[in-house]
Formats: sequence, structure tokens, C-alpha cells
Amino acid sequence: MQTPPPSVVDEIASIVDQIIPTRDDGALNPSSSFVDDLRMERPALGELALAIEERFGVRVPEEALAGTVGDVVALVERELASG
Repeated sequence: MQTPPPSVVDEIASIVDQIIPTRDDGALNPSSSFVDDLRMERPALGELALAIEERFGVRVPEEALAGTVGDVVALVERELASG
């Protein structure tokens, strides 16, 4: 049996873990703010945007990263669905 592919939120969580490996596991959920909850600063946000673009082929505007994990997941899913 084939393992299903990871979800977008799981992939983004994995990317965040690579950028800030010391984060609290319970801190990342759809309502988490990258800035307020995950305490990501500008350089880390830029790294996150680049990693998401590399992984999914979706450009994430800087202003989207000022929102929540759920906002970015929705943006990526919307862009992937539109092809």
C-alpha cells in the first residue's frame, strides 16, 4: 500500500522546522501567526517564502507571511488547484 503524500500544512510545518528547529511543536497550527506565535523574523520569513516556492512552485508574497499558517496554506492550495 502506498503512503499518501504529505498535506500542504505538513510540508509547511516541515519547512518551518528546518528554519526554526527549536520551535514548540504545539505552536504551529492553522491559526498560528508566523510573526507573533512562531516569532519568525524578516530573514526567516524570506527563507520560508523561498522554500515554499521551491517546494510547491508557488510564489508567496511577503504580506501573506504577515498572516497565519492557514492563510499561507490556503494560498498555496488555491494556486496548486488553479494549476
